[in-house]
Amino acid sequence: MLNDIIQSVFRFADTDAKTTAKVLKEHEDQLTRVLKDTVPGLVQGSADNATQATLSAVGTDDRLTGTSQHHRVLVHPDAFHVSVLFQPTLAWLDRIAQVLPSGLEAARASSVVLDEFVLNVYLPQLEDKVSLVFHHTVTSPDAFEPDPASTKLSTEPLVKVMALINSLCAMLRTTPFHRENYSRLILTVIGQFYQRCSDRFYDLVSMKDDAAPQSGPRVAVAAQWAQKAELVTCLAELFDAIGNPDMTTKRLQLCRQEAHLEQSLLGDRAIGKKELVASGRNLSALASLYRSVTWFASELNALKSAPEHALSPTTPLRLEPVSAVTPYTPYLPAIAPVQNNEPLKLPLSSAMAMRFQALHMTYAQLAEMVLYSLRIDIRCRAMHHLDLALRHGVYRIERDVSEPDPNVIDLNMELGRCDDWASSTLPVKERQFIFEGLGHLLERLLVSNARYIRAANAFGMKKMMRNMLALQQNIKTITNDGHDAQFERAKRYYSLFSLSPQNMLDSIRQKQEFSFDEYKAMLDLQCGVDPSRSEGGGSQASDRNYSMYVIDLHGLELENSA
Repeated sequence: MLNDIIQSVFRFADTDAKTTAKVLKEHEDQLTRVLKDTVPGLVQGSADNATQATLSAVGTDDRLTGTSQHHRVLVHPDAFHVSVLFQPTLAWLDRIAQVLPSGLEAARASSVVLDEFVLNVYLPQLEDKVSLVFHHTVTSPDAFEPDPASTKLSTEPLVKVMALINSLCAMLRTTPFHRENYSRLILTVIGQFYQRCSDRFYDLVSMKDDAAPQSGPRVAVAAQWAQKAELVTCLAELFDAIGNPDMTTKRLQLCRQEAHLEQSLLGDRAIGKKELVASGRNLSALASLYRSVTWFASELNALKSAPEHALSPTTPLRLEPVSAVTPYTPYLPAIAPVQNNEPLKLPLSSAMAMRFQALHMTYAQLAEMVLYSLRIDIRCRAMHHLDLALRHGVYRIERDVSEPDPNVIDLNMELGRCDDWASSTLPVKERQFIFEGLGHLLERLLVSNARYIRAANAFGMKKMMRNMLALQQNIKTITNDGHDAQFERAKRYYSLFSLSPQNMLDSIRQKQEFSFDEYKAMLDLQCGVDPSRSEGGGSQASDRNYSMYVIDLHGLELENSA
């Protein structure tokens, strides 16, 4: 309640009594006749005197003048508060309809007035109010920050802008008039909210290139790859297989397929740091955005209620069958009981139902793109750091070292931070998904990128084994899956370095486990050939039989391919 002394209050006493009486005369006479017919003896005396007495009494009531400081606003004049008055107003009109004889137009007229108010005053003002609030909500600095109050709705935090959408849907409970128009307003806000979420996604994955600002905004590699049709298909199947113990082999197959596709998209180039999502904070914000969008998409699915035909402007919420003993006023909307746990349903026409379905699909697609971008960016970080570890790491060293390569340490720290935000913002299945198969990718990169190592010796190979051990322990901690962190294939590959070139060729004749390029990279390391140097390998090789070994390796490749 608010004390409001400044604003003047309308009083009947301030009007022209004669004009008012003349206008009300016809309605009062009709009411008097009805009361005389239905309740004889109730109406006595002059109607004019009664009217004037009523006006005088109302006009001189100090409670309405403001001078007594007793005027209080029970319901603040706001479009969001009008729905609070619907139920008591309808109950009052329904009571009038029960008291007055049937066949009169009083109930119909009262309903029409309220109906026109909703259509011409309430809904336009509500639309303006919602647009204003929505604009302020989505443009506020903390619009997409995690909302602590959202834990009542979801185990993971939702962004703050979700509160507006949730409130609009809850208001539908107390809006019995023009529910289809109200639903159309909600659909408009849902569409605007999708656009804002999409803008938020591209803002988080945009690359800040100070060197070429005129080229326009670009997005991180992960966001680009997350929209590749071949990768989307593979990742969709992988997500469906997560958590199913009977699909372990299928998941491994899909992870290998994904790694092959990603390396094909990358080619021979390296991923630069600027091509990754800008920061861990952005990754955490993406995870919160994903959770909010998926939660909202599930709520939208629960809201869907599509009839076969368009709803009338005053479609009752629930109507019992009309019978001879059923009291029913055909002009008033039914008053539905409002329960706190009652599910909300949007009244939708057929056309609106199609639009609703399209909106729901766009939310689902946006959520997929956000989740796939998170997974791919983590894998791109692995590619970036391991590429640095092998291209710029030193593996010809004079003594044994106890630490892995600095880039491997950086990668482990990155993965640890990713695990921290994923654990606090993503559901269990999604968290497992973004790390699924990461150990396999690291092992694949350690083998395929061996061609970038410029030189190596026995101490360098021990350092490589420490790299693998550090990665193995970290992946096992994050994924809780020892099978994804064995690195057995990579260990067998680098153990070839201890063999002589001829012994390695003999082992290939017995069983070929690696590709020609991978064997060629190991042969270069054994013979001291630096792949980064432009001159011929034979001239710089420490073993004069290097050229013959290469010829033999080509011959073995031809034999196996035949």
